[in-house]
Amino acid sequence: MIPDRPDTPVPLASICIVSELPPPPGGIAVQARLLTDNLRKQGHAVYNAPTNPLSHSSSLRRLKWIRGVVNLNLFLVRLWGACRKADCVHILSHSYLSFFLFTSPAVAVGKLLGKKVIIHYHGGAAESFLQKWFWLARFTFASADIVVVPSGFLSSVFRKFGVETLEVPNVLELEAFPFRKRSPLRPHVIMARHLEPDYNVACGIRAFAILRESYPDATLTIAGNGSEKSLLISLCRDLGIVESVTFVGNVANERMRALYDEADIYLNSSRVDNQPVSILEAFACGLPVVTTAVGGIPYMVTPGEDSLLAPDGDSAGLAAHMRTLLDDPAIGERLVGSARTRVQEHSWKTIYSKQSLIYLPEKES
Repeated sequence: MIPDRPDTPVPLASICIVSELPPPPGGIAVQARLLTDNLRKQGHAVYNAPTNPLSHSSSLRRLKWIRGVVNLNLFLVRLWGACRKADCVHILSHSYLSFFLFTSPAVAVGKLLGKKVIIHYHGGAAESFLQKWFWLARFTFASADIVVVPSGFLSSVFRKFGVETLEVPNVLELEAFPFRKRSPLRPHVIMARHLEPDYNVACGIRAFAILRESYPDATLTIAGNGSEKSLLISLCRDLGIVESVTFVGNVANERMRALYDEADIYLNSSRVDNQPVSILEAFACGLPVVTTAVGGIPYMVTPGEDSLLAPDGDSAGLAAHMRTLLDDPAIGERLVGSARTRVQEHSWKTIYSKQSLIYLPEKES
């Protein structure tokens, strides 16, 4: 159960945060860094137990199985040390194998040491994971004191499996993403997702190719890396747009902000998603957003008010939305104004009013 806010002040809890940490850039690693930094500014003692402790420069990373074993053992050692010093164990959790390798052990160690345990679950593939593996994951979720999710979408998924959740949206470092008014919009499009099947970047590339039929000077920047990179480059070549598309790979956060500032439209074509931080970053920067309506995205935006949505896999629909923005500047200005207001819900001040409650000690009955 979520504790009530106390009538009298209580000492600030010390917290062990279990998560991957940058690098890699983006996603859950950045959320862990923001959570760590902001909690320390609030006065909490924070101890990190990274799930990716093996150095990215280590030669062991070239040895797949040895890399995994060494990384897991380093994690378990650091987990034990960090948990012993903390009052609460806050686990930023993925699905599938990562859940059983990192979340389940962290919950077990936290409970063994008598700590309050929070599972903070991220990931648009939650329903497929739970349908297949809830029989095994059930005990881990039941052992946690609180299960936190970042969206109403995930709350509805967990409700199907009888798991009570607290919704706390992803935090965004708003001051790091300066707003720029774009008038008129140029056909400069950006995508910022991992180049993996779930994010269906190929659909976005096809949408961009359709857009170029009306706007031959259009350009597309793709930030991210992954297993599909070579296939996506080949697709650009087959569509005759290779000279208009730039793959910049994984970039540091500072460079990402510059790329947002250079662009005029944010495009997302994922087929599985929860609450993508890249959409929130685009909102903060003043980029009008065109995206597929999958997973938790319809929960985090209002179609036609702060973004334009198309069905999963509908490259023609995405292209039509981008043409609408370029043909009618008033629509883009309206979307950007509403999005700029909405993204304020993700400021640290707003998030901490909810976040702080999960660290309070439970009332004795």
